[in-house]
Amino acid sequence: MVYTSLSVCAPVRIAEVYSFFRHHFRAGYHFCGEMHDFWEVVYVEAGKLRVTAEAQIYELSAGELIIHPPMEFHNLFTDDPDGADVVIFSFGAQLAEEELFSQKVFALKDLQKTMICRIFSYLDDRKDQNEAHLKWRRTVDEASDARWFLDYMRLFEHDGQALSMAASFAEQLLISLNGSEGRTRENLTGDAKLFRAAVDHVRTYLDQSISVEDLAAAIGISRSGLNRLFQKYAGVSVHRYCLMQKIKTATRYLQSGLSVTETSERLSFSNQSYFSACYKRETGNNPSEIKKAPSDEGAGKNL
Repeated sequence: MVYTSLSVCAPVRIAEVYSFFRHHFRAGYHFCGEMHDFWEVVYVEAGKLRVTAEAQIYELSAGELIIHPPMEFHNLFTDDPDGADVVIFSFGAQLAEEELFSQKVFALKDLQKTMICRIFSYLDDRKDQNEAHLKWRRTVDEASDARWFLDYMRLFEHDGQALSMAASFAEQLLISLNGSEGRTRENLTGDAKLFRAAVDHVRTYLDQSISVEDLAAAIGISRSGLNRLFQKYAGVSVHRYCLMQKIKTATRYLQSGLSVTETSERLSFSNQSYFSACYKRETGNNPSEIKKAPSDEGAGKNL
C-alpha cells in the first residue's frame, strides 16, 4: 500500500486575539467610527445592524457576518426596535487571499451558526470554572433589562486553553467562509448615496487640503447636511474622517519607504511637525518609527 503525503497550506492563521465579546445594542445605538491595524469580525445573532465599511453601507440581519480588514474605516449602528445581539472578535492574522473576505456580507449556514453557539457554550463553561478568579458580571441596564455585555478577554488572561480554543474557532469559521460568494449589495438610500459621493471625493483629493465647505459644495448639500451625513454613517466629524483617511494613507506611504517629510508634503499637511503630532495622536506611534513590516505585526494577546 502506498501512502501519499499532502502538504496543506492553511488559508488563515490567527497569531493574536485582541477582543472577543458579545453585546446587545439597543435601538438607537450608534458607534463612533474607527480603523485599526488588525482584523475584526462582526456577526449579528439577532435583530438588524447597519454597518459602514469605507464608502459602503450594509444592513445585516440575524445570521449575517461582515469582516473588516486592517485599516478599513468602519462604523455600526442600529435603529431596529428590538436592537441587535452582536458578536465581535478581532485578531492579528495571515490570510492567503485577503480580498476574499473584504467588502462582503456573509449569510452563515446552519453549521457555521452552530460553531458560534458551541464556542460560546464552551467559553461560558470555562468561565464558570474560573469564577473565583474572574468575578464575572453580566452587565444589565436596569431601565430596560435588555442591554448586556460579555467580554471574554478577562477569561483568556486566566485560561490559556480557552484562548487557544477561541483562536482555533475563529480560524475554522474563516476557513469555512473561504470561497463563499458573500453579498455585496448595499443600502443605497438617498443619504447613503450622498455619503458615498462625499467619501469618493475625499479619496480623490486626499493629497490636498479638504475643507468642509468645499466638500459640501462638491456633492451639492449644505455644510450642516454634510456634517449630519458623517455623524450618521461614520460616527465622526467630517474633519476627523478626512484626517483618519490621511493617516491611513500616510501609514502606507511610510511602509513603502517614503520619508516623514515626503509623506507630510504629499498629503498637504501644513508642516512636518503638525503631521507628526497628528500621526502620534491617532496611532500612538511616531511616523519616524514606522517601517515596512509584515501585515500581521501588532500589539495584543500572544497565543
